Amino acid sequence: MSKAEGTKVEYQICPSCGLPHKMTDTACAYCGSPLSGKISIAEKLRRLYEKFKWRHKLKGRRKSPASAVKRALSGSASVILGILLLSAGGWMLYAALRSQSFSEFIIGLLLALYGGYAVYHAVKKPK
Repeated sequence: MSKAEGTKVEYQICPSCGLPHKMTDTACAYCGSPLSGKISIAEKLRRLYEKFKWRHKLKGRRKSPASAVKRALSGSASVILGILLLSAGGWMLYAALRSQSFSEFIIGLLLALYGGYAVYHAVKKPK
């Protein structure tokens, strides 16, 4: 049976330097420390932890109902804030046209653009 067919490839870790070796090796090829030929309990626990950690990452996190509510509330808050900014920008643009103030025009334009941007991105559907 090959590795691709599901066989386990066992290895041991050098207690001094941490270099992995085959189970048949008796001495570390890097530091020369003697190898026991057995896998320690700590190493077995570490491997088990790594295995569960990777399985959890592959499954992905489950989305809770609370996260859906938070997303909906944050989206509605963004729409409300965007509408407020858009209306404030419109009011500033109107005031700038009446008083012919360039600085008010720029501020109103920026507020209106940012408000429109916030509303657009809050209501657009994710891909």
